[in-house]
Amino acid sequence: MINRVIQNIADLPGVEGVCVFNDEAEVLLQVMGSVYPPDVLDDVSRRVVSLFETVDDNFVPCDEYVLRYPQKKLILRRGDKYYLLIVANETVNAITVRMVSNSALKHIAEHGIPKEAPPAKAPEPEPPTPPPTSNPTPERATNRVVRPNRGRTYRGTAY
Repeated sequence: MINRVIQNIADLPGVEGVCVFNDEAEVLLQVMGSVYPPDVLDDVSRRVVSLFETVDDNFVPCDEYVLRYPQKKLILRRGDKYYLLIVANETVNAITVRMVSNSALKHIAEHGIPKEAPPAKAPEPEPPTPPPTSNPTPERATNRVVRPNRGRTYRGTAY
């Protein structure tokens, strides 16, 4: 069930990956591409937890940060005991990401993440669809000639 909740975030247009970790910076679930190796995620989770702790100690506490880079956004969300790291394109709809991540954080807070939960897989890119063939079906095949509407003109000249 928890994998579906996280997969809902990963399926949003513009979202490239989602990672869930706890207060001890342990990566619990991840739906990231192969571009992000596990050791990088361990380091990033540790840095995100320390970021939240430092800001809480020195400034006004906040539960959401958006780090904008030229090509990507890192959306950091904090729940009661869990953190969400969302990697997204600049074109992502921030309101939709916030709504879906709120429901995910609420679900995680209520049910937790079981330790034996298998990690969710990154979404597979859909194979390209072949171009449609122009072979008419026998039911539709007719000998009718298609003629343009006589009332239309093209650059002032009637058809």
